[in-house]
Amino acid sequence: MFDFGTIATNLTECRESPLLWLPGVDDYLQVSIKGTGTLASPTMALYENGIDVSGTKLTGSMSIPTGSRTIKTKTIQSLIGGSIYKAYISFTDDGIAQVRELSIVCPKLGVKPSNYPLAHNTLRIAESPVLIYPGQSTTFQIAIDGQGAIGASPTMNMYKGVTDDSANVLSGSMSVSGRTITLKTISGLSGGSDYLGYVWFVDGGKNTARYFELIVPKLGSY
Repeated sequence: MFDFGTIATNLTECRESPLLWLPGVDDYLQVSIKGTGTLASPTMALYENGIDVSGTKLTGSMSIPTGSRTIKTKTIQSLIGGSIYKAYISFTDDGIAQVRELSIVCPKLGVKPSNYPLAHNTLRIAESPVLIYPGQSTTFQIAIDGQGAIGASPTMNMYKGVTDDSANVLSGSMSVSGRTITLKTISGLSGGSDYLGYVWFVDGGKNTARYFELIVPKLGSY
């Protein structure tokens, strides 16, 4: 992540703000600060709907590699879908107190993240949206960018609107090979309905997710 830098009117907001998040994702951020000075003494605060939740939804420690202008934040965890979050990263830059702020959009499960087009989004799979016809049965794979192995026990949910419909439309098991996840079989979808698929897994010790939207046309309609 990068801050706007000294030429912008807003000197405090991260460039990726607002950032898309999902309930169940526990992750830290890396904030790169423009300039040449020495960064030190980082702290962090998180607000949920205007209330300080730093004590319950931030964990771990912050760090700045020697000679670096990048701050590794605490891990953000247990965010609630539909809530509004603001994160503040404070530090000193050559002894001068500074702050960077970040808005976080965390939709409820089943609510299309595309409803928030301005949010910086790294959780949507490249193949989304996926076209599946009523009566069609399909299994596909998703490749996760990055390095290292994905945890061996991913899980998956399928939402029809804001209702978890996994028991009706998902079957079979999932598997992992390197950084590729084979999903459960998707079948029995209702034409004309909105579906969102979520894949939950561990990457580098962090709980994370990817999602995809489904287009399920109603047969015979335009």
